[in-house]
Amino acid sequence: MNNTACRTILSGMLAILLVFPAMPSLAKVAVEEAAKLRTELNPMGGERAGNKEGTIPEWTGGVSKIPEGIDYVAKSGLPIPNPFAEDKILFTITAQNVDQYKDKLSPGIARLFKRYPETFKMHIYPTRRSAAYSKEHYEGTYKNALTGEIVDEYGSVKNICKGIPFPIAKSGAEAMINFVLRPVGVEFIICSMGGGVIQANGRSTEMSARNVYMYNLNFARRIINKEETIWESCYKGR
Repeated sequence: MNNTACRTILSGMLAILLVFPAMPSLAKVAVEEAAKLRTELNPMGGERAGNKEGTIPEWTGGVSKIPEGIDYVAKSGLPIPNPFAEDKILFTITAQNVDQYKDKLSPGIARLFKRYPETFKMHIYPTRRSAAYSKEHYEGTYKNALTGEIVDEYGSVKNICKGIPFPIAKSGAEAMINFVLRPVGVEFIICSMGGGVIQANGRSTEMSARNVYMYNLNFARRIINKEETIWESCYKGR
């Protein structure tokens, strides 16, 4: 990885971490609270139960292996076929019935129905809670809940391992670190994107971006607060 990529990672990481206010050592929870990761919360910290309306089901383990009937060769590099391809549309939101669902829509989406009443619509399918991680991730997340700490105003962390650093987050800082150090299954991602922002008058502004994301367990196993440390990890690709 070249120095340009390293500088991109460094600036992105510091931009996130430097938003944290000065704070004392925070995080780790009591054994009784960590036990929720095996009862009312799922192993990564999300709510296990569905919603009272029944439109969001309970999390029951997710899709942890290739479902039966799906033709897929592991490690082929090809995308996994949609295991829910047979799901049917439950209903469709249009400009004619949008008011029934306005409490579920963001203001921007709701506005699109009014701006394009003849063409804009949303097909609604059953909600699936298919997310799943390995047993190692689940065990690591439980340990993190008991031992993980934020140690300074830069968002430096210690005593965390594989999994979500702060599954029972108590602050915005912990939630942000959960995002930065989330497990994604790869060392790093480099992606280039192009597109445009469409204005209300129909004019567009073209945009392009090149992002570098590093997801590395070494970042989660030692304190990260010095520029040299981030540069060294980035340069060696560890």
